[in-house]
Amino acid sequence: MVHDTRRNVFLVFFLITVFLIGANLWGETTSYGSLSSTTTPTVYVTGRYHDSTDWVPCYWKGTKKIDLDFRRSSPKNTNFAEANAIVSSGGILYIMGYYEVGGPRFQCYWTGDVRTDLSYEKNAQPSCLTVSDGIIYSVGESDNGPCYWKGGVRTDLMNEKKAIAGSITVSDGIVYTAGFYYNNNPGPYNIVPCYWTGTKRTDLPCGKFGQVHSITVSDGVVYTAGRNNSNGYIACYWTGTTRTDLPGERGMVLSIAVSGGTVYTAGCCEGKPGKSLPCYWEGTKRIELPGDGVVNSIVVSGGAVYTAGYVYNGDRNVPCYWKGKKRIDLPCVNFGWANSIYIQ
Repeated sequence: MVHDTRRNVFLVFFLITVFLIGANLWGETTSYGSLSSTTTPTVYVTGRYHDSTDWVPCYWKGTKKIDLDFRRSSPKNTNFAEANAIVSSGGILYIMGYYEVGGPRFQCYWTGDVRTDLSYEKNAQPSCLTVSDGIIYSVGESDNGPCYWKGGVRTDLMNEKKAIAGSITVSDGIVYTAGFYYNNNPGPYNIVPCYWTGTKRTDLPCGKFGQVHSITVSDGVVYTAGRNNSNGYIACYWTGTTRTDLPGERGMVLSIAVSGGTVYTAGCCEGKPGKSLPCYWEGTKRIELPGDGVVNSIVVSGGAVYTAGYVYNGDRNVPCYWKGKKRIDLPCVNFGWANSIYIQ
């Protein structure tokens, strides 16, 4: 039986760091959306699946699965690859992701069926990418700590290795990144959620500790989302530095979008014992989605809310997306999940 450990996020707080360090474990997080208003939308979803040998990056156009090329090593080795985001720039769709061969991770993107590998300095660990005006931006870690790259040129955010930046967006030429850092205070409550405008850090109010998983900018206002711990985990988002807690037991937000002045967030809450309840929030109203799983990405298009993630069917994880509350399961071999959704 394959059951993704991400379903048990409520049990161990520090599992969250896997998402921020790794490959959009939560969709990376870190997901990119569309506010398109096309009347005949085409749904694109990115993710990965297991083909009994390797983890294969892919995307779905509607419900048609399209595998993405990645460099495989010896058949004796297990290869790992993932498509974790999709963005549009200059009318071109970029699918962002990575693959691992014998240990090292290679960041890349695909346009159509063409893969382009990205080069970084030794020990760099970019975890999230986006595109603006044809320029590739990424965020992650270097030997110096959290940083972002613009066209391969690194900008350090903090000279502190106990910090993580895991989400990035670009608005009017300004780079915004988000994550958290450890403030070195004694005790367990020393994790501070924050975001950076360029290299200027803004700390966000929280209870005992908190984390940011997603960032967006709308009309010049910075919106971030994640979770806060006052006396238990609480899903939340911040408008600037004003925190809004969201209803739901032991919840967290993994993706945020703003449309028509309304904040939409998505993630999961604790459901029945051992179950993870996928959901999204429109403002502070929580909408439960069918299934036992997690929502990794949310977009709003033509007045409709689209979300993507996975559900556990009792035997395996099934990638899917929801339009409103209607779930559409996506075909794959064995098991997989969806990381990001885009509407064209």
